Amino acid sequence: MKDILMKVLACPDCKSVIKYIAKDKLFECPLCRARFDFNNDTPVIFSKNSQGIKDSGETYYEMGDSTSKISRIKKFIRKITKYTNVSVGQTLHDKLKNKYIFESTQDSLILNLGSGTDNIIMRNNVINFDIFPHPNTDISGDGHYLPFLSDSFDGVWLCAVLEHLENPFQVSSEILRVLKPGGFVLVSAPFMYHLHGSPHDYFRYTDNGLRSVFKSFKEVECGPTHTLPTGTMIEMLSQYFSIFTNNKIVIFVISQLVKLLLLPFKFIDLYLKRKSKAVILSGGFVFLGRKG
Repeated sequence: MKDILMKVLACPDCKSVIKYIAKDKLFECPLCRARFDFNNDTPVIFSKNSQGIKDSGETYYEMGDSTSKISRIKKFIRKITKYTNVSVGQTLHDKLKNKYIFESTQDSLILNLGSGTDNIIMRNNVINFDIFPHPNTDISGDGHYLPFLSDSFDGVWLCAVLEHLENPFQVSSEILRVLKPGGFVLVSAPFMYHLHGSPHDYFRYTDNGLRSVFKSFKEVECGPTHTLPTGTMIEMLSQYFSIFTNNKIVIFVISQLVKLLLLPFKFIDLYLKRKSKAVILSGGFVFLGRKG
């Protein structure tokens, strides 16, 4: 467990400082007497209102994280999909992520909200947070009830997470609470993208949709990200054939083959990105804002 966690942890319900009880190896809230334990050395700190979300995370992730064979397969798949990326050039999200996350100073504290297994960042100043205690997750909890003290973080990052949150306005309010004055929120979310779990999929967002959810923040930058029109259409077509079968291996192989065959067409987007109407077929949008 990262030492910095001990300085910012709080009860997700009453927001009081929680204390670590070494002899029992658990955290306890002195005010409401709630107790929180560990799973594989990862603190598991959920609100009393979050049992459904906790159960969903365990159902969705536990089997996948239980064997090293599954883990190796996931790593192999991630390597394969790098070669069938239908984006052209650096996306706006990647540009902002590099500047605000990877180039952040070690004395700044950043919350990676919804790290999952793909977006984990191994930096001392980044806390990886998810609904399931993955091997490299620093803390497990619910984004609707963040287990952190107010004014604790210099930045909060959500990469392809917002669509999986049932009440994004509540999460936005919690992010505002845990950020220091002047702290930033960087969020990317899909607009035109296929239905996908993790464990649930609730929403799609336009640029104005993100502005609405994060209206309490001062906007720094907002715009389209991920795929442009041609890349978006290739992505959609690659998923079309999955309708004909439930076999996950067959679906993956077909989708990658479709992307590979159509990959040269993605470079049409180098021309289309200069067109103002290209935004109507954007794969997603990104929002960067600051707490006043």
